[in-house]
Amino acid sequence: MKVVKCLRKVKKPKLVRKNIKNGSIKALRVLKNVDFDKYNEYIEEFINTLASKGCNYDFTFMSNNLRDLKIVVVPELENNNMAVYDGSLNILNIAEDYLDRMDEIIYHELFHMSSRLLDGDDCFIGFQRNYLFNCFNEGYTEVLTKRYFGDKSKDTPYLFEMILAEIVEFIIGKDIMEKLYSRADSLGMLVEFSKYTDKEETTYITLGNIDRMSDYYDKQEYKESMDWCRNILIVLIHAFMNKCRMGISKNKVDEFFKLFPLFYTYDDEDFDIFTQEEINDYKKKCYAILGGDKKLKKN
Repeated sequence: MKVVKCLRKVKKPKLVRKNIKNGSIKALRVLKNVDFDKYNEYIEEFINTLASKGCNYDFTFMSNNLRDLKIVVVPELENNNMAVYDGSLNILNIAEDYLDRMDEIIYHELFHMSSRLLDGDDCFIGFQRNYLFNCFNEGYTEVLTKRYFGDKSKDTPYLFEMILAEIVEFIIGKDIMEKLYSRADSLGMLVEFSKYTDKEETTYITLGNIDRMSDYYDKQEYKESMDWCRNILIVLIHAFMNKCRMGISKNKVDEFFKLFPLFYTYDDEDFDIFTQEEINDYKKKCYAILGGDKKLKKN
């Protein structure tokens, strides 16, 4: 294990003041006083991109974590990972074989680092509380990475976790989700989502079941994984129907169901999640709640 050495001269971060908010100037000032060699440029770009592209991000935790962050290159990582952020130690580990692919991997890890809160023995990272909601958190981290660095980020290993996290965000609202994530406030997220379910326990169980879905997927038990995915999606549909009862635009119904997967294909075998007829039926129920049917668009 070795600490990364500087490969080229590092430019001091520019304080981009236009559209700067939520503590990003402070984060840039902290960055100016620490030296991560070539990685300073990536961290500066991370801060300025979020601040200038309308991300509702709070940089408070990032400013704190930058002060003692360590970036370390290791020969290899478990499960052939390219990079892993260890929140308990505030260390970003990078596998040396992937040093030439930083654009693809570093922004996902910077989202983890910037949303990390250490409270005694408890480590909160985004929506992850110790190891609880880990897969949901990875999914939403990928949603953010694709949204703000999509032209650079790698193909995701968290496809269905992303889909489910994006659907939850659609129900809660983008600005609320981004702020809660950056504040490592999973409890706040549970409270927000529970406004659209019968009780908070339903939200807790539903998001926890994403970990079960991912476990089956990792074991290549795809039918079981897609069954769990379907069960979770049905809960999310009913939450959205409750949102409809509170009053939304009918156009939001089409937007919502465009996020839904119908099947997953592996080795030319399809594993069904929903039929198009089922989706159309749910759409009709949503339109009825909103006060009258709407002619369904052809898919």
